[in-house]
This record gives sequence, C-alpha cells and structure tokens, in this order.
Amino acid sequence: MAISLVLAACATKPQYTHFQCFDSVAQAREMGLRVFHAGFGERVGNRLGLAAGQPVIGLGLSWDGFDPSPYCDAGAPLLITYQPKTENYDPEQVMFWSKVILREMLSNYGKYAQ
Repeated sequence: MAISLVLAACATKPQYTHFQCFDSVAQAREMGLRVFHAGFGERVGNRLGLAAGQPVIGLGLSWDGFDPSPYCDAGAPLLITYQPKTENYDPEQVMFWSKVILREMLSNYGKYAQ
C-alpha cells in the first residue's frame, strides 16, 4: 500500500518543487513522515513570520505516486512541493526556507542525502 502525504490537497501539478534523493521509497516515506510530524510546515511558516504553529497553505511533501527518474538517478526522491493558494507568500522565500528547514531536519535524523 503506497501512501503519499501532500499537505496541499490539489490536483494540479505544483508550481515549485525541490527534492532530496534516498535509497528507496520506503526511506523517503519514513523521512517524509518524520519531518512532517516534527512540524516541517509550521517551521517553514515560522521562518516566514507566521503565527506559531501555522503552516504555509499549499506547501507539501510527497514521496510516491510519481516517476522518480526526473529527480534521482537511483533511489527515490522526497519532494517539497508548493502550489501557491494565496498571494501572501513569496514563492521563492517559501522554497528557500523549505529547503533550509528540510536539510536541517534531515541532518538531525542523520539522513541528509544530496
């Protein structure tokens, strides 16, 4: 059973993406769930000046249900996706802080991969 978590529930292709490659979909899923449950969206929101505990609407994580070949030569990607829902956030800032936060969180788990 493949589970893909996307914070932004939208059917359109995300406008902005960033990824980290892992050895397998299982590893990408494990890290995606850890990062999500540890407050990834809220941490990005905090860096953008949102109220404590408030995530960025349209920001998501995904690790399955798509072709991984455009992202990783081998293994599976953990994608950060952003589909702006409002004009409140600068997409470049959202993605910048998303990448920083993801790398920090993955480093804390000892699983940072390039």
